[in-house]
Amino acid sequence: MPAVGPQPGLRVVHVEPPSPSLQGDQIYRTRQPCAALGALDEVGSVVSGAYLQTDLRRQILAADVLVLCQAVEVDLLPLWQARAAAGRANVFEINDDFAALQTFNASASFYANPLIRSLTFQLAQSAHGLQFSSHGLQARFGHLAPPQALLMNQLQRPPAPLLPAPAWESPQAPLWLGWGGSLGHRDDVAAILPALQTLLQRHPRLHWAAMCDRSLHGLFAALPPARVRLVGLGDLGAYARFVAGLDLGLAPLLPTAFNLGRSDVKYLEYAAAGVLALVQDGPTYRPTVREGENGLLFDGPAGLVPAVEKVLAAPQQAQAIRRCAWEEVAHGRLEAQHAPRRLAWYRDCQQRAAAGLGQRSPRQKPLPPQAAPPAASLPGWRRGRYVAMQPTRAEAALYAAMLTRQTPTVAQRHLDEARRRAPQAHLPELLRGQMAARPAVALQALRRARQLQPASLHAAYDLGKHLLMQGQRAEGRAAFVAALRICDAFAPAHEALGHLAEAEGEDEAARGHWRDAVAANPFYTVPHGRLAVALLQVGGDEARKEARLCLQQGLQVEPRSWLLRHLLADTLLQQNKARAALAQAKLALELADEKRPVQALLAKIYLALGQPKAAKLLAAQLEATQESRRDCSTSSSRG
Repeated sequence: MPAVGPQPGLRVVHVEPPSPSLQGDQIYRTRQPCAALGALDEVGSVVSGAYLQTDLRRQILAADVLVLCQAVEVDLLPLWQARAAAGRANVFEINDDFAALQTFNASASFYANPLIRSLTFQLAQSAHGLQFSSHGLQARFGHLAPPQALLMNQLQRPPAPLLPAPAWESPQAPLWLGWGGSLGHRDDVAAILPALQTLLQRHPRLHWAAMCDRSLHGLFAALPPARVRLVGLGDLGAYARFVAGLDLGLAPLLPTAFNLGRSDVKYLEYAAAGVLALVQDGPTYRPTVREGENGLLFDGPAGLVPAVEKVLAAPQQAQAIRRCAWEEVAHGRLEAQHAPRRLAWYRDCQQRAAAGLGQRSPRQKPLPPQAAPPAASLPGWRRGRYVAMQPTRAEAALYAAMLTRQTPTVAQRHLDEARRRAPQAHLPELLRGQMAARPAVALQALRRARQLQPASLHAAYDLGKHLLMQGQRAEGRAAFVAALRICDAFAPAHEALGHLAEAEGEDEAARGHWRDAVAANPFYTVPHGRLAVALLQVGGDEARKEARLCLQQGLQVEPRSWLLRHLLADTLLQQNKARAALAQAKLALELADEKRPVQALLAKIYLALGQPKAAKLLAAQLEATQESRRDCSTSSSRG
C-alpha cells in the first residue's frame, strides 16, 4: 500500500442530517470532535453541515476526507463514487441502529423506505472506513467489512472540580435521584416506575427529578408531588445544570434492539458532574462501568430497588465511586485527547483511498471539480479552523417544508419562501415535485429540477417514476437511463428499467436489469423478489438454483421479509426440497400480514410431504377465511 506523505493542510468535510435545532448527536458526534480536530496543526480546515446547504455541497468533492455522519441522500451516492474514483477518502459513521428505530421515532419512516435503508448500507459498505459511536453498533454492523474504528463520545472540556456531596455525608439530607433524556427513552423510564414508587415510599429522604419531553411528565403522576421536580427539555447548558443538581443519576435501558446500540453518554455526563451513575447492566455500559469502582449496575427494573438501597447503606463507597468516575473522565475522556487518534484514522482511510480500495464502480468517472469557497469564508459558528455552517434563510425554509410535509398547506408556504429566496436552487423544485398532488405540477417541478441541476441523480430518478405513473414509458425509460449515466450503482433505476422491460414483454432484458440491480446494491431487496419470480417462470434446474441463491442473499439483508421467504419456500418445493420449504413457509406465515398465499403454499408442501390431513385442514381454513371475506363484502355492499 503506498504511503501518503505529510499533508499539513488536511481538509475534512463532515455531513450530518438536517435538524431543527442543535441536538445531542450533533454536539457529541459533530461539533465537539470537529472542533478538536480543527485545533490540530496538521489540519487545514474542518467544515460541517447538512446536505441541504449549497456551500457545503460545493466542499464535498474537494475535501481530502468526507465523513457522512449517518447522513443519507440519493445525490450523495454519485459524489461518494466520484470521490472514490479520484482516490479521495470516504468515511461513514453509524451512531444509531437505523434498522431498529422505535416506531415513534421521527426518523423511523425515513429509514423504513427500502431505498433509503439500502442506500445507507450501500454507503457504509463501500466506505474506505466505517466508524461507530458504541461497542453495540460495531457488533451489530461490523459484518459490513470495511476497516473500522470505535470513536466514542467524549467531553469538550475538562469538568469542573469535584466538590463534596453533602447528601452522601448526612443520612437526613435530601438525596436526589434523577434522569434526563429524550422521548426515545419513554419505555425505558416507564419500566422503572414501580421501582421508583417503592423507593420513595420506603425512603423519605429520596426525591425524584426528571428533565424530558413534557409529554412524559404524566408518567410520574403516582409519585409524591412534594418530592418530585419535572422540567422540560432544554439546551445542553440547561441539561448540565439539571444534572449538577442530582446525587444519583439513573440510566434505565431496556434490552431492545435499538438500545443495544446506544452510547455510554449518560455515564459520561453523570461522571463529569460528580453524580454517582447507576446504569442498567448490558452491552451499552458494561465496557465502561466497573461495578462498585466507577459506577453501579442494576439488573433490569427488578434490580433497581436493591441497587439503590445498597448504595444508601454505604455512603463512603458512594463518595469513592464518584471520585473514581470523575477522575477517569477528567483525565481520559476529553475530545482533545482523542483528536490525534481520529486524525490518524482519517490518514489510514486516505491511504486506502489512494490505493483504490473500497472503489465499487470502475466505470464511474470523477465528476469535474466544482468551485469551492475557502473554508475561512464560509458563514457559520466557528472555532479555530472549524466552521459549523448555518443554513441560509432559503435552506431553513426548505427544511421547514420537509418537516411539515404532513400538513401540505403549511409545507407549501415554506416551500414558496425557499423558491423565492433561491430561484436557481434545484432542491426546492425537487421537493415540490415530490409533494405536488397534481401530476402536471409534479412533472413541471421535476423537469425544472433536472434543468437546474443535470447531475442530480435524485431528480432524474424521481422524474422517471412520475413519467411512468403517467404512462409515458419512453420518457420514463430515458430518465432512468440518464440516472444510470450519473451513477451506474443506483439499484432502483436498474430495477425500474427491468419493470419497464417486463411490461413490454422483454422478459430476458428484464431479468438482465434485475441482475444488474442486485449486483449494484445487494441491500436493495426489491429486485431479488422480482428476479426470483421471473426465474421460477422460466423453470429448469439452473433457473431455480439462481432464484434460490438470489432469495437467500435477499434474506441475509431482510430476514423478516415474508415475501422473500414465501418465494424461497416455493423455489425449494419446486426443487423437491419439501422439508426445507416447510421451514421457510412456516416463518413466512408468522411474518405475513396477508396469510392466504402462504397458507395455500403450505397446503401444497404438506401434500408433497405425504401429509394430506394437514393439507386439508389448511385448505379448509383458507376456504373459511375467503367465505368470511365474501360475507363481509356482501354486508358492506348492502349497507
